[in-house]
Amino acid sequence: MNIFVSDKKVKIRGREQRKADRERLRTIGDALVAYLDEQNVADLEYWIENDTTIKEIEVKQHYRNLRISWNIH
Repeated sequence: MNIFVSDKKVKIRGREQRKADRERLRTIGDALVAYLDEQNVADLEYWIENDTTIKEIEVKQHYRNLRISWNIH
């Protein structure tokens, strides 16, 4: 699953730059994981295999990629 969030504008040494809004990415991602935990699907087991934040240069945003694996017994 990918969660896209616009970058924050920050000033570093007087110059405006863009940085990942990691707080917002974390908040949305954590809400998504909580939602998945609340689902009651019989015999479903899931786990997060990878959790990475990736920069999208062309559109001035970052996204959080959650790679989820699952198994139904």
